[in-house]
Amino acid sequence: MVTFPGDVRIRASNWRIDLTPTSGETLATWQDGTPAATSNFFGEGTVITLGISLSLSDDPAQKAFAWITQRAGLEPRPWAHPAVWVRRRMGAGYEIWVVTNASDKAQTISLPAVPQDIWVDAECRVNSSNRLTLNSNAVWVARMPQVLGNEN
Repeated sequence: MVTFPGDVRIRASNWRIDLTPTSGETLATWQDGTPAATSNFFGEGTVITLGISLSLSDDPAQKAFAWITQRAGLEPRPWAHPAVWVRRRMGAGYEIWVVTNASDKAQTISLPAVPQDIWVDAECRVNSSNRLTLNSNAVWVARMPQVLGNEN
């Protein structure tokens, strides 16, 4: 079990590394108090090292992901939603978006621009405000303008 500040607890499964930091700050600990996540400055940035795989943990790791990104000063993307998976692939001046609603309820996200071409949209709709609504378990695939750079 790893404990982050704010009583965020994640159970390790299939993957664990015991960290032995020589510098930096401990962000989370294993049950025995040893570091499970650390933060160090590197160049002009910060490196967060995890001794746990959040994606392989037994528990939902959304709270840990949210805590780490908030700690790093990152703002969520306008399409960020825990039940909606957005995969972006870059082309020359455009992106291909594959958006999946991984829940049993309809979900709505904000798109950063008007889609150029929509290739798959069964059970989905985009309104005039670029809000994409996906019915339960729906998938939407579109060509989007490259408006955000190459980060995912």
